[in-house]
Amino acid sequence: MIRLTNHALPLAAIQSFEEYESSGGLTGLAKARAQDRWGVIDLISSSGLRGRGGAGFPTGRKWRGLAEGSSAADHAFVVVNAAEGEPGTFKDRSLLRSNPYLVIEGALIAAHCLQASRVVIATKLMFERELARIRTGSRRV
Repeated sequence: MIRLTNHALPLAAIQSFEEYESSGGLTGLAKARAQDRWGVIDLISSSGLRGRGGAGFPTGRKWRGLAEGSSAADHAFVVVNAAEGEPGTFKDRSLLRSNPYLVIEGALIAAHCLQASRVVIATKLMFERELARIRTGSRRV
């Protein structure tokens, strides 16, 4: 059983994709895919979800602007910036070390909403431990 806090980080690191899935992981993706993308965007907007960057930009607003402002052909990729370009930060690596599957699931939900055919997770080459966890999870979804 995965015990979550009210933040994205679990109290203990998720050790495998099977652990994530058996504890309810991927249910959000299944629910999103069962809905029209606009309904998901409305839900994200009303939830108040914000990005993890310094500005904390509202996620629903960003997704709606992208979805309204271009065609599906323009949305070939969803890019997750996990490179930690801000000096002295460790937020991206913490999340990728403790629950990379949540990041992958969120990116796939974004891809559904934006009609993107691919997800790219950008990190620094030195994030070897995090890259290994991402690669393990992304092969399963």
